[in-house]
Amino acid sequence: GNPLAVINGGFFDEGYRSTALVIQDGVPSGSSYEGQGGMFAIDVAGVLSLRHLADQPTAPMSRCLKRCKAGRCW
Repeated sequence: GNPLAVINGGFFDEGYRSTALVIQDGVPSGSSYEGQGGMFAIDVAGVLSLRHLADQPTAPMSRCLKRCKAGRCW
């Protein structure tokens, strides 16, 4: 079938580690890009969000990101 999403491999290093913030199972790892970069997110309702951080900073999701960075996701 057709893929639902394609992620640029440049967001990972040669050891397959993310070069930015990843939150998996409520556990944050890394840090968010500032200024340049992008964000792909899926909220608890399954709504997808894809944005360029220079055009659309994380402000609409900042409360969520702050909670997750503090280890209190959802």
